[in-house]
Amino acid sequence: MKARFSSALCVATLACSATSQMLFAPFGLTGPGADGHRQVGTIRYDGAIALRGNSDSIDAGIVSTSSGMTAYDAGRDRLYMIGRAGVDGSTRLFVIDLATGGATSQVLVDVPHDLVTGIVFDDADQRLSILFDAAGDEQLATIDPTDGSIVQVGTPVATATLVTSAGVVGLDAANDRMFFLGKPSGGADRIYAMDTVTGVPTSQPLSGATVSSIVGMSFDELSGLLFALIQVGYDRQLATLDPASGVVMPIGVAPIGGGTTAIATIQGVTSYDPSAGRFYFVGRAGGQWSLYSASTSSGVATSSAIDETAIKGGLYVGLEFPVECGQAGISYPTICSPGHHALGGPLLSITGTPQIGTTLTIRADNLMGNAFCGLMLGVPVAPTPLSVIGSTVAGSKVCLNPWYTLPCSGSATATANLTLPPDPLFCGGPFAVQWAEYTGVGMDFGTSRSAELVFGN
Repeated sequence: MKARFSSALCVATLACSATSQMLFAPFGLTGPGADGHRQVGTIRYDGAIALRGNSDSIDAGIVSTSSGMTAYDAGRDRLYMIGRAGVDGSTRLFVIDLATGGATSQVLVDVPHDLVTGIVFDDADQRLSILFDAAGDEQLATIDPTDGSIVQVGTPVATATLVTSAGVVGLDAANDRMFFLGKPSGGADRIYAMDTVTGVPTSQPLSGATVSSIVGMSFDELSGLLFALIQVGYDRQLATLDPASGVVMPIGVAPIGGGTTAIATIQGVTSYDPSAGRFYFVGRAGGQWSLYSASTSSGVATSSAIDETAIKGGLYVGLEFPVECGQAGISYPTICSPGHHALGGPLLSITGTPQIGTTLTIRADNLMGNAFCGLMLGVPVAPTPLSVIGSTVAGSKVCLNPWYTLPCSGSATATANLTLPPDPLFCGGPFAVQWAEYTGVGMDFGTSRSAELVFGN
C-alpha cells in the first residue's frame, strides 16, 4: 500500500478554495466549421459553461470519442482523452492543458479507440492505465503520454468472452486497483478489481445490480468506499458497491427522481468530490440536460440546468472534479526567531518552492565540527523554550510538533532534500521545519528560526 497523508492534507478543490465549485469536461461542439470538434471547459455548480481555448485547440479536425474516456492528472493540471482523429482515422491519446485548452496528441498503435474500456491516472505513481478489448477479453496496459507507447501488463482476463461496460471504471490508487464491470459468456455479472502493477484480477458476482444497470463508479480513498450510480427503472440512485462481496447497497430511501421522473444518463460521465462527499453526473430529465450532485451520505441530489448555448446538447465525453491546491509558499513567523548557540548557529535556509513535483533543499550552516544536529518536520505549535530541559542558550525554542526528525553530525553544514511527489494528496499545510543543534555542553541546544511551508501548485 502506498503511504499518503490524505487525512491531514488537501484532497479536493473545496478543501483549499471554496470558490472553485466546478468540473472539467471535454464538450462536443456544433455550428459552422465546428461540428464534430471537441473543446474542453468547465461546468460550474450552477450549470454555467466556460470553454477554454477554441474549437481547434484540441484538434483542428473532427474527433470521435466514446463516453467516459477521460482521466485527470492533477499534478500537471491536464486531462487525458482517448479518441479517433478524423483527419487520418488514427486512435490518439489527447493531452489537454486545462489552463489553456490546448492539446498535444500521440498515436496509439493497435488499440482502436472504440475497444478501450476505461482509462485512469494514478497521481502518486504517475501511471496512466487503460483497459482494452483483446479478442473478447480485457487487457490492462500503461501508456506513456510523451510518445503514446503502450506496454501490456499481465495477460488478458481469462474468460471465453467478457462483455464490459465501457467508461464505467474506478481507481483505488493507494492499493493499485482498477475496478471495472464485466459479464463472462454464460456467467454471472461481476465486479473486477485489476491490480494495476501486475495485471492480475480478482472478481465477485454482483448482487443487487447488473453490469448494464451501473452507469458510473468512483472510489473514495478516504472512506475506502466504491460508489456507483445505478438505474432504478428509468430513474437513478446512488449506491455503494463492495468489491470484496459484489453487494450493491442503495443509499437513501428513494431514487434521485423520486421514482417518478425518468433520468437519462451518459455511461461513465460521472465524477466525485471527496472533500464534500458529492457524486456528480450529467443527466437529462424532461428534455433538459443538467448537472446532478448527489450526497454520498443521504443519496439526495440537487441539479442545475446546463447552459448549452455554446455546446452540442448531450455530447459529453467525460467529467472530472479538479483536485487542486492553494499556492505553494514559505513564511518565517516572527514568533519563532532563532536561538543561536555561542558559535552563531544553526542558520536555516531553503532553496526552492514547496510545489508538488519538485524538490526543496533545506540547509543548516555554522554547525559545530563535532556537533549533533537534527532537522525537525511537523506541524506548527506555540513555541516551547528549551530552558524546560535545562538549556541555557538564550532564546532557543521548539516551534513545531515533530512527526519526523532527521539526525546529522560532524559537519559545518548539513542539508536535506525534501522531494514532493506530483500527487495532490500531498497538498496542504502549513507544515513547519526547524534545525536544532547540540553544542556539546550540558543540555545546551541552539535552534534556528522556524519556516512554515504550504505544499501546493
